[in-house]
Amino acid sequence: MIATNRKHGFTLIELMIVVAVVGILAAIAYPSYVDSVRKARRSDGTAALMNAAQKMEAYYARNAAYTGATLANTNIPATSEESYYNITINSANASSYTLRATAAGDQANDQIKGFQLTSTGAKTHTLDSTNWTTVGWDD
Repeated sequence: MIATNRKHGFTLIELMIVVAVVGILAAIAYPSYVDSVRKARRSDGTAALMNAAQKMEAYYARNAAYTGATLANTNIPATSEESYYNITINSANASSYTLRATAAGDQANDQIKGFQLTSTGAKTHTLDSTNWTTVGWDD
């Protein structure tokens, strides 16, 4: 029998090509992944607004007006459950209110900066924290 002197394994060039391909794929995939995560976190803000709306309605049932409603006396948390949004009562008068969820922390880098819900059920969002759309909560 003739003995062969074969070496097994990968060459340095082959390994460098694999590393380069993985790096390129990661550079393309990671920003898309981060964007998808931010979109998924939006439900944290909208759910917090729906919960706050229920508490505002309970406040109205006790007081026959929304006037004087604060986060404290309505038991509305100042942040959403996962803390991706800050919740505020933007306005409250005798017959109506406006609630806002403003993106906080890393979520502030999302395209949608906040959500708004009124006592009439109108749902709006903002891309710049000042102009509120009439389109709803979808982007």
